[in-house]
This record gives sequence, C-alpha cells and structure tokens, in this order.
Amino acid sequence: MWVARRKCNCRLFDWVDELYDLRRRLGPDTRGQPLKFALASLSGKLAQRSGRGPYHDSVAAGLITAATRARLVEALAQDPEAVFMLATDAVYSTRPLSLDTGDGLGQWEAKVWPDLFVVQPGVYWSPSKLEKSLKSRGAPRSVIGDAAPRFVEAWNELHERLRSAEFRERRLEERLFPTVPVAVHVFYGCRLAMHRNKPWLAGKWEDVERQESFEWRTKRDPNRINVCDEGYIVTFPRVQPVLAESECKPPADFDRRLKILDESGDAVEIDEDMLLEAMPDFTQFLPHE
Repeated sequence: MWVARRKCNCRLFDWVDELYDLRRRLGPDTRGQPLKFALASLSGKLAQRSGRGPYHDSVAAGLITAATRARLVEALAQDPEAVFMLATDAVYSTRPLSLDTGDGLGQWEAKVWPDLFVVQPGVYWSPSKLEKSLKSRGAPRSVIGDAAPRFVEAWNELHERLRSAEFRERRLEERLFPTVPVAVHVFYGCRLAMHRNKPWLAGKWEDVERQESFEWRTKRDPNRINVCDEGYIVTFPRVQPVLAESECKPPADFDRRLKILDESGDAVEIDEDMLLEAMPDFTQFLPHE
C-alpha cells in the first residue's frame, strides 16, 4: 500500500484559479479554447507513464479523478431514479437537482434540453435541437449527425424486439443488435498499428467503415435490463466484489516482437527495405530551403 505524506505547505495548483478566470473571459469555444483543453489535461499529464512523463504523480492524478467522481456521486444520490446518464463531469437527469450552479471554478452549469436520444456514452443528441446538442466520440459530429435518422430507426427496431421476452433472451445472449454504418477517417499511431500487427500503417490515415450499435456490455451488465414502454431501456452496473480493484492498460511495449500479417491474415516476413518503403514520407512536411 502506498501512503502520501505532506512534507511542505506548498499549494501546487493555486495558478489554476487565475488561468480559469482568463479562460472564462476569453470564452471556452474561441480564444480561450486552448486554455480549456490545457486545464482539462491536468489529470492526464499527472497520470502519464508513456514517454518521459515529466509531471507523473499517481497520487495527484488519482485525487483529481476521485474528487470529481465524488461530486458526481453526490449529485446522483439526490435523485437516483431521475439520473439516466453520467459523463466525466456531468449528470443527466429527468428532474432538476439541487446543485451549486454558476460560472465559477468548481460550480455546475445547468442546461435544459426538451429531449435526449442516447446511443452510447459520448454519442447523444436532442432530436429537437440536433445541431446544437450533438455529441460524438470516435467519429466526426457531421458523420453522426447525418446518420441520426438511421440510429433512431435502428433503436425503434431493437426496442420493439426487446419487449418480447422470447426475443429478448436470444438477443441478449447472441447480442443480435442492429448496427449503423458510419465512415471514419482513422489515424494509425504506433499503438494502434502494433495492435493491428501492421506497423507499416503507423503515421498513415485510412477511411474505414465502422459499425456502430447500442451495445452496452463494455460498461454495464450485458444481460440485466428493464424494457420500458416509453421507448427506452434501463441497464444496470456490473456486480463486483467489494474489494475488487480496477486495472489500467499496460504501457505500450514498442520493443515487443510482432507477428506481422498481410491483408488476408497470413504471416509475412518483413525486411528493412519493405519497412522503409511503407513508412510515410515525412520530408514533405519539412520547410523548403
């Protein structure tokens, strides 16, 4: 067990208040956006283990995450039946919650939407105000926005099927959920290229078609749901032992030997000339003399 002990009275993050006030004056979506992103990255930079990680501090990173989660739990506890979704720093509720709202650091911002359609965490919108409310993850907002009618159609089909106990059991067992194809422009970093066993893709972009669905088993109990006649379902958290501990992903091992596969899935021998030929031409980005 690790124990953090204070050895000074220094306050390492006093500068955050002043920087936040500057970001607020500049506006979160215009000139102040770089400051917004910088402040949001504090926890990630403290948790960074890859590369040099000059600001690595597991205790500080954990405290930031824990304090934020505690604020979410406090809000959720006010009216659990009304809360239908949590984000990193937001609570979505069908009824108003008694929260300290305002534009100061640490206060809540209140937004009221007439309706909300949730595909999965990070992908949702208000059908009445699609352009203003659309949130997407893993795909551009424009792509998800164009596919919104197909998502609604797919959900109506799935919800109708889940209302039948017979179909529900089979669909939950075999995960027979309708999907919506969306086109995504993917950049292959070193980690993703290694995961695909295709190092020659590193540094390249590729247009791929991704199949999006309403699958919830990555974060919730895959088989326990309540199907409501109003057009939605209620999912439940996975049951874990009281002493269960979460595990983070191990750092990327860039020295690990890989079994390289071709497009058909067969193993291939890669020599230095082939790798050099497949690597992106970074000289095109250098300034001309």
